[in-house]
Amino acid sequence: MTTLEGRTMSTLVFPLQDSRITWIAYAGVLVVLSVLCFGSLKDHLMDTHDDQTFRDNIALSENFWYFFAPVEEKQLGSGRPVAELVKWFGYLVWGNNPSWYHLLVVAIHIVCSWLLARTALRLGMDVESSFLGGVLFLTNAAHIRAVQWISGLDYPLALALGLGALLCFARHLDTRRSIWLWCFAVCLTLGVMSHLSLVSVVPFCFYWSRSRAIDWQQALRRLAPAAALIGLVAVLLLSITTKTASTWQALAFYDNEGFAKFAVGMAKVLLLFLGRLLTTAHWYFVPAYKQPVWEPFVGFAMLILLLTIARKDSGAGAIWSVWTLLTLLPFLLVGEATIRALVAGPSRYLYSATAGSSLLLALGILEAIHRVPMKKWVLGVVLVSGVLLASYVSLKRAEALAHYTSGRRYSYVQDFRTAEQQFRLAIEKGPGVIDLEETYSRLCLVIMNRVDKLEAVLSEALQLFPDSTRLLSYRAAVNRFAEDSTKVAQAQRTLDVLKSKNDSAFNAALGSAFHNIGLGFEADSKLELAIQSFEIALEF
Repeated sequence: MTTLEGRTMSTLVFPLQDSRITWIAYAGVLVVLSVLCFGSLKDHLMDTHDDQTFRDNIALSENFWYFFAPVEEKQLGSGRPVAELVKWFGYLVWGNNPSWYHLLVVAIHIVCSWLLARTALRLGMDVESSFLGGVLFLTNAAHIRAVQWISGLDYPLALALGLGALLCFARHLDTRRSIWLWCFAVCLTLGVMSHLSLVSVVPFCFYWSRSRAIDWQQALRRLAPAAALIGLVAVLLLSITTKTASTWQALAFYDNEGFAKFAVGMAKVLLLFLGRLLTTAHWYFVPAYKQPVWEPFVGFAMLILLLTIARKDSGAGAIWSVWTLLTLLPFLLVGEATIRALVAGPSRYLYSATAGSSLLLALGILEAIHRVPMKKWVLGVVLVSGVLLASYVSLKRAEALAHYTSGRRYSYVQDFRTAEQQFRLAIEKGPGVIDLEETYSRLCLVIMNRVDKLEAVLSEALQLFPDSTRLLSYRAAVNRFAEDSTKVAQAQRTLDVLKSKNDSAFNAALGSAFHNIGLGFEADSKLELAIQSFEIALEF
């Protein structure tokens, strides 16, 4: 009887075999789960940076040399040429249709989940642990933004290529054939050209080589050519990345603030990331936009756990603990201030790390099942079904994040009707996930020119947030043009107080409010009121 990581086939919870038909069936399971969990993404619209991506697609189709244009001449300048080409290939097939792009991201995510299971098996896990880990990764809510965002395609694409590189490296270690080492280098280079964070695969391969008792000098010799190539590519990619990217912003922060402050910020970000791997894995213990004071302590406990497993475990647990930590390290350069400003949370930065944490969770679930004195398969079905149900609920709630950020994008281009629709969907789907007060505020802003709708939304919002200064200021802005002179006087007093505080962000919001009210008056041919509203907007 075959022994797999210390367990015989008879002791497995779900006795699966490593056969072609099993892997085909597993792919089918992943597709079905994806339809259930992500099928609604086909109805999602454009999000942050998507319009820039689409304009780059058009420019590239008109002149392919645009691909090699200086970063200043491009709309996005992501510094991820392979990901840019994949998006352009999509444009050649279906045009700039958001639905098909969302489905493409989901398809790549399915491929990642399948490859993760395959890689886990290759690196020493048994079939059931590998399969369960792939399923948990597919349905993990911690990395949701990388799946629901068209411009986030870079993350799944990079991981798919990175896992392909790992499989090639594993084949090289087994066969000693140099062709697989070249395949490893090519795959990893393409992965890094999809997202620079994939450089973490190089130190991981060194660690894995050492875990197989390969001499460190020999391990370095095998990895040196690929490492040198990746280093050159990384320098090139940085040179073609827009200076507004988070990486360059972080480096600028380092120059201005010094290494000590930057290092402390990196440590805080690491604890936040590690905490999110647990608090938002298949459930939402914390909203995406909030960072509770206790969350770093969860992150610290996760750090101790991963380091302990890496030190004491000699098998798959150690390997995937190290993977989880290494794949987080590149994103620590993003900087604490940038992370805290993310309205949808840092989930996309967790994509590669959740591959490791999902496999560790799979090992933990199966270990727990074996320790409970009851029928293993019954407990296994109950536990796995419970986690998947929690994932389904969380993933559906997390779609509010996409609707919220999409609403912000459409309001920015003054497509207020679509923005309204997106904000309403966010409020409907995401209580407890999004910042509800902020979303109501933005919804009010985009319907300021339609007083009939605004009053109902403002009343609903103020019932939930009666002390919200921004919502109360919007009511004052509307009442400034009321027929009741008492309301007008009270509104003017409120606005004068707010103006005296000289809060630039708040003044900008009120300026936008009066601008939108003016647009409504202009549409109704109330030109005198429109002029008054625009004049007040200019004051703010």
